[in-house]
Amino acid sequence: MDSIAYKDARDRFEEYKKHWMDSVNELNKAVEDSLENLIGKYKNMIHIVLRDFERGLTGGSTFDDVAEEWDMLNEKADTYLDKINAAYEM
Repeated sequence: MDSIAYKDARDRFEEYKKHWMDSVNELNKAVEDSLENLIGKYKNMIHIVLRDFERGLTGGSTFDDVAEEWDMLNEKADTYLDKINAAYEM
């Protein structure tokens, strides 16, 4: 009779242990999902802050737009100076 009670107790313990481990795994998955969500929101917020900062510094443009405009201005200035120098040499 004792071995039957022991086997029954052991089976119940194994079942309890399985449910416990399943619950712990579900909790860990929920925590992991929450952290990934939080990290995603954090990265998105940083992106928004940097975008707004960039637009504030450039008057609504991006740094790439400003760099392109700067390059075009320098190219026009170089062309203008080349024409001035050519006219001066004549």
